[in-house]
Amino acid sequence: MVSDKQRVNIMSDKRQATSDKRRNVLSFKTFASRASGGVRRFLPSLVTGRLSLVAAVLVACHLSLVALSALAQSLPVVNIYVPRQVQIEGASLTLGQLCVVHCEDSALAEKAQAVAMGRGALSREALVLDRAAITARLAAEGIPASRVEFSGADKLTVTREEWLVSPAQLLAAAEALLKKNPPGGAVTWSIVAPPSALAGKCPESPTLSARLIGGAPAGQARVEVAMMDGDKAVARAEITYRLQYNVRQAVATREIAAGDTITPDNVEIRTVVADRPAEAELPFGRVASSAIPAGAVVTAGRLKVVKPTAAVARDQAVVMRISGPAFTVTAMGQALEDGAVGQCIKVRNVDSKRVVMATVRADGSVEPLMRGEGVSRGEGVSPSRVAGILPASGEDGLPSSSDLDNGMHNAGGTPARHEGETPSPRAGETPASRGVQP
Repeated sequence: MVSDKQRVNIMSDKRQATSDKRRNVLSFKTFASRASGGVRRFLPSLVTGRLSLVAAVLVACHLSLVALSALAQSLPVVNIYVPRQVQIEGASLTLGQLCVVHCEDSALAEKAQAVAMGRGALSREALVLDRAAITARLAAEGIPASRVEFSGADKLTVTREEWLVSPAQLLAAAEALLKKNPPGGAVTWSIVAPPSALAGKCPESPTLSARLIGGAPAGQARVEVAMMDGDKAVARAEITYRLQYNVRQAVATREIAAGDTITPDNVEIRTVVADRPAEAELPFGRVASSAIPAGAVVTAGRLKVVKPTAAVARDQAVVMRISGPAFTVTAMGQALEDGAVGQCIKVRNVDSKRVVMATVRADGSVEPLMRGEGVSRGEGVSPSRVAGILPASGEDGLPSSSDLDNGMHNAGGTPARHEGETPSPRAGETPASRGVQP
């Protein structure tokens, strides 16, 4: 149990501790207040010092720039005039070869002129240099951009000393030739591959000469265009064209069923443009082997040929007949082969046993041919034609005009006569013996 004396001592200790705390807090506040006042007094002087240092640096920089500018203005400047285009030969190029270089300092000018600008242009090549490339080349040789002034073009094109013929000029020369002399009757043409520019060295403006050359595939033409220096060709270009032609095609005007005969009623001939010069074969009279739709081209693969019906069969007895104005001569013969109307077949004369060539008629008779015959039906019938039914003296089995020396005979060996003509008497023959009343 705590006595009263002990209780008084405890209370006294607590009051002492509280007093100490208050004293420490007050001391800290006093220190903080004094420190803050010192900072406030020192900060303006610190800022003012830094500003003075910055201002001094800026002034020094400005003075340096002014000095450098004055120094630069006192140095000589390289003036470079850049042309738009230069033609020049050489494997390597310098600035003095390409541009006009001027400087008050002759040594500096020579140095700038000697700056290498790269390789020269190849044939049909165009090199392009701009101001930035020239400035970089000069800077690499110790001439800064601040001492370079440009005038003239922004870009420079460098080519070789040669004449260039553009592809358009080559095509114009080639097509002028094709229009004047169309190869194979072609009506249109197109370029297989466009040509490149043609280059050649000529003292004067060159001329172009075009000609057709051989070796082209079917449906194509090759044209050679030469750059001429007088009579000498200094460069050549070859141009290949694909040719097209006007051809006729048979086109179905309506649907044609398989087995139908091709006639002008279901097929018409049209002119079209094709890659090959071919003339369509007229299909009339043939038979469609399969159905042909309307508008389709009637080709040989869609048709079949119908074998004509034979009007005369082999070994058939036929009448050999030649007719003319006011007379008819006939004889009997034997066909040695089948024949349709209009065909020529071999026929053996039954009486003379000689074989002659004869044309089959629609009525089944045959009309003998003459060796070297040139007489048409509209010109009448010659005696040599009539002799076609007589024994032939020629080696080819055809009668000749010499067979008529003894007159024209019929199949029975009696003289042939015109209709309405009285026969002439033979030697030793009387009218009574011939059955003619006096």
